[in-house]
Amino acid sequence: MKLLKSDSFFDGEKYVKNPVEITIRDGLITELSYRHTKRAASWHARFVTPAFIDSHIHLAGYAKSAMTANLTGIRTVEELRKRLLEAPRVSGWILGRGWESAHLNFVPHKKILDFILPDTPCSLRSRCGHSLWVNTAALTKAAVTGRTVPPEGGVIEQDEDGSPTGILKENGIMLIERAAPSLSESSAFSNALKTALNHLTGYGIGALCVIAEPKDVALIRDAASCIPLRILVEERPSKLLSSEGVGSVDGVKLYKDGALGNSGALMRLPYLGTKNFGVEILDNATLEKELLKSFGRLKIFAVHAIGDLAVEMVVGLLSCYAKQACQEGTILRVEHFQTATLSAIRRAGRYGIIASVQPVQQYGDVEAARKRLGKRSRLMYRLRSMLDSGVSLAFGTDAPVESPHPWRNIQAAMDIGREGVYGDESITLSESLKCYTSSAASASAFKQLGRIKEGYSATLALYDEDPFEYLCSRNGIESLRPSTLLVDGAPLTG
Repeated sequence: MKLLKSDSFFDGEKYVKNPVEITIRDGLITELSYRHTKRAASWHARFVTPAFIDSHIHLAGYAKSAMTANLTGIRTVEELRKRLLEAPRVSGWILGRGWESAHLNFVPHKKILDFILPDTPCSLRSRCGHSLWVNTAALTKAAVTGRTVPPEGGVIEQDEDGSPTGILKENGIMLIERAAPSLSESSAFSNALKTALNHLTGYGIGALCVIAEPKDVALIRDAASCIPLRILVEERPSKLLSSEGVGSVDGVKLYKDGALGNSGALMRLPYLGTKNFGVEILDNATLEKELLKSFGRLKIFAVHAIGDLAVEMVVGLLSCYAKQACQEGTILRVEHFQTATLSAIRRAGRYGIIASVQPVQQYGDVEAARKRLGKRSRLMYRLRSMLDSGVSLAFGTDAPVESPHPWRNIQAAMDIGREGVYGDESITLSESLKCYTSSAASASAFKQLGRIKEGYSATLALYDEDPFEYLCSRNGIESLRPSTLLVDGAPLTG
């Protein structure tokens, strides 16, 4: 038996400003006493909360980002040149990630990379991960020319003469990645995964819902064996369920559209000043077929949807099967739910469709939203409208798109609308914590996580500061870190 004493706590539903003693036996919370006694305690805390659950993270991508050139925040060609020339080579290639076209003071093109790296193949993922920028050497290695036909749901941008510009989008990316070296096969990848996990637990994250490629699943399971884990594979159920190893995954994540960062999010109206409506990667007929194959065999069926038309179409489809999904025990999720009309939001609330959201992405999206959507930006990040309409929200960060730091994500949820681009859709600290704990647990089928309640797992984060008191004293909460993380009653950090 172990005893935890805290001056206040968040129980997964509400903040309780009251002393509490939490008795832990065999990894479970067995008793709550709302007073401090003279009993000796194993741990003391100022504040305790259920450990956070990141409901949408690319753990392999986050680990790999530390193995390549970090292009986050670059704006000029000179900044790009400096980072690329300092980057390590991977089997003769330069790999990188993090550039955002809306932040650049130039138009990305293969000629720029050819000037910096004329002979070395170079492959650079955008911040959102939905675009790839390559040089001529990489195009040559992959045998991509002006005559290459992009795969379904993919784009190869071309100059007026029909030659590739060096920008590939969505499924077009695979044409290059088939020729580029795989970081998954690097001897350093396993250690990078463990380092990434240490970062996450240091933030007070005690469980993950990981988005993964099939090839990375085994290594992820091994590296993250110390915490509760769900894995959603980026693979169609029709293919996944006919292969070996399906028992090692919990669900799938499929793509309806692209992202705002590459103007690939599927919109009802075209992007400002263009005739581009975005990219539809999978049509609803295909999604419906894959959904039906998931029932009774997968815990979670998730669909990426960012543009308002994509969200409307996905919510419309999932709502038709919400009753059957409930009967079959399959959780229906929309990943991102980033741009949405009130009618789509209300429909999701009415049919119990979960919104897996990443508020922190609002900071990086501001310039793209202003330039490409204008007034329609007010349809983005509608957390307040979602909660008011009965939509259950699960917070994640989509790392490596953004930092996995949960308190920065929570601060973002409380900031929405302050920048003057999005609508006033902010939510409270207590609501945000629920999105990271009990609601996140429900969204990923963690039945014993997310609550400080008898019978639940003692997977808890202990703090030396109370975030609610931080707010009252007008202090920011982004610097908060737990002193100790317990997983099933055992200290993982601290």
